[in-house]
Amino acid sequence: MPLDLLVQRTVDSPDEIRRAAGTLVHNTVHVVGVGYEAPLVDDRSWLYFADPEVPFYRATNFAKYSPANVPGSDTGRYSSWMCEVSSSDTRPRTTDGLGEGGRRRSAEHRRGHRPS
Repeated sequence: MPLDLLVQRTVDSPDEIRRAAGTLVHNTVHVVGVGYEAPLVDDRSWLYFADPEVPFYRATNFAKYSPANVPGSDTGRYSSWMCEVSSSDTRPRTTDGLGEGGRRRSAEHRRGHRPS
């Protein structure tokens, strides 16, 4: 739950805190998992992308954390990554290209739907 909404719902929140919480803005993070048939060869844990043209800001080498994150725990055959894509009113992003669910969510986002 976004902090501003939590403060609004908290009965004992002081007025000063309510006013401050009312000025907060929040974003949405889409976590996208990608798995593929290729051996795990990269030993890095995270990759950060500061380029505004890259749709995600961080990629996590998910198979490195545990072999259980790939089919049959076979990192000699499979790899997996988790990518995080953030969006906000000041930096809108869509999830186009992520399959039917991505296209549906993109349409909802364009209509003003704010995922929780």
